[in-house]
Amino acid sequence: MTSIIIVNFNSGNLLEKCIESVYQNFYRPDFELIVVDNHSKDSSYSYLTKEKKRSTVVFNKNNVGFAKACNIGVSKSKGEYLLFLNPDTIILEVDLQDLKIIYEQDPKIGTIGVKQIGELGIVHKTCAQFPNAKQYLNKITGLNKISSKIFPFRFLDLNYNEDQFVDQVIGSFLFIKKSIFNQHQGFDEQFFVFYEEMDLAYRLNLSGLDNFYHSKMTIYHLGGGTTSKVKEHRLIYSWESRLKFFKKHKGIIENVLIKLTTFVLEPISRIIRAFVMTNFKEIPIIIRAWKKVV
Repeated sequence: MTSIIIVNFNSGNLLEKCIESVYQNFYRPDFELIVVDNHSKDSSYSYLTKEKKRSTVVFNKNNVGFAKACNIGVSKSKGEYLLFLNPDTIILEVDLQDLKIIYEQDPKIGTIGVKQIGELGIVHKTCAQFPNAKQYLNKITGLNKISSKIFPFRFLDLNYNEDQFVDQVIGSFLFIKKSIFNQHQGFDEQFFVFYEEMDLAYRLNLSGLDNFYHSKMTIYHLGGGTTSKVKEHRLIYSWESRLKFFKKHKGIIENVLIKLTTFVLEPISRIIRAFVMTNFKEIPIIIRAWKKVV
């Protein structure tokens, strides 16, 4: 059995659409659904109260963050496999039994991700390299827009119609055997949100396991469904998690470079871009976020 774990925070009707797609595409006893709610205050709370009739629902008394909420979901799970699924996704073509077969056929696999599409069927870049400071500099300066091959950022320009091993598949759809997840101590809860799946992928890789992108299965992913409403907090969490990842896994030089990039170059770049685009409301948001991180 696969334990499907969804962490919710004010996802509104996106959560309902996600859950309905789960029940329409998967059949019991192949799965159980566990929803961990991080103290939502929108319509999703009342929806989940009713959802308790067919799913396991955990209501946290406060927002404990994504990584910790996922771990809470795992602690309630009964399945041999885990599927972490974002509430702003919709299952289109996914076969849980085939995922298990793929996983068991290759002992090198740590996690599996699938093709994710957005509006108009556009395929999202969901495979990434493990980060270094140069990649962020490429993005901040816009060099990656000139040539993503010469000046790459983390997310890769791959042929997303081919199966392949990659450094990391993003966590909006993340399939993993529970024993492997627990052997690696699950998600690191110091990451409130963002970078927790990258940290797990990195640790899996260090232990000799690879992360696999499977192109034959597909989900719809809106993206930013739970954080786009709070831009300032999203920027703070992104910067803080980035710095924590580098502190945990990188050396002194990389940490100095990423701090210079995060504390100085990126805020300046964002302010200039907001000014050029006449998006003046963004400027105080950037400044407030910067003050809270430094």
